[in-house]
Amino acid sequence: MVKTDETDYKKYIVKRNSNAYWSVEEKVQVILMGLSKQVTITTLCRINKLIPALYYEWKELFIAGGKEGLLGKNSRSEREINCEKKVNALERFIGELVLEKELLKKYGHPCAEALAESAINWAEFFEKRGFKNFKLSIKSSDIQEMVNANIMVSKQTDAPLHIGLTEAGTLVSGLVRSVLGVSKLLEKGIGDTIRISLSSNPVNEVIAGRELLKAMGLRTGIQVISCPTCTRTEIDVENIAESIEREFAGIEIPVKVAVMGCIVNGPGEAKEADIGIAGGKDGVALFINGKIIKKLPIENAYIEIKKYITEKISAGGK
Repeated sequence: MVKTDETDYKKYIVKRNSNAYWSVEEKVQVILMGLSKQVTITTLCRINKLIPALYYEWKELFIAGGKEGLLGKNSRSEREINCEKKVNALERFIGELVLEKELLKKYGHPCAEALAESAINWAEFFEKRGFKNFKLSIKSSDIQEMVNANIMVSKQTDAPLHIGLTEAGTLVSGLVRSVLGVSKLLEKGIGDTIRISLSSNPVNEVIAGRELLKAMGLRTGIQVISCPTCTRTEIDVENIAESIEREFAGIEIPVKVAVMGCIVNGPGEAKEADIGIAGGKDGVALFINGKIIKKLPIENAYIEIKKYITEKISAGGK
């Protein structure tokens, strides 16, 4: 049985530093924990700060070729590992830099123009020395300042850009502000990597970033359409919808799922999805590709949706 007490999860921790290099032994350890089913994959990845998609990739390699499968093309020499450590140290150094005094004096205060000029200066500094393995991150807690600075930089260099709003805020306010800023840049084709910065569990940042990319058509995956709660709701819409999103968070096969709470608006939305349910007083109606397949007891709704998505994944999305 999966434990729910957070203190019980300590024995499933392999690493706390998500940037640290994972040895083969550590990968095997976390894979075996996942295969034991003593803890959910979502929880296992969260407490080890591991992206679920990476866990599943490791698991496939391990099942196919054992410990050697985890080596494969991903094996790295001691020299490569040392180089990565030096790059990480350089990243920390750059991350600790503040806007140069000369630019503050020139512009009078931190602004989009000052941020852009600083970024371009550093890009030229590294490029002149033959170092091109970098990306620029021009961030601000001011939405328009961050957007304007990145637009200016994108017009002056082809260096990849990591975009995001820094110190955006708590879960709800930070999400709204981050999405507003990041989406403006993505709509203009600006940005190579993103971060949704939140004063919240880091897992929420990954989930929010993935959902933003899917909403903008830049990434595929599970899309859950669910209705707001109201007096007509006959089923636990929130729990079913969130369970689907958690279970298939790392899946990139496009599947549209509708979880609707009543028979008023439910059937119409459910018909537009690959699979959907519409709640009623005596159960739910199951829709697949726009057609009612059968009626189910409420407790079987999630099981049927999970079965459909799993079969879709096995068939490669067909």
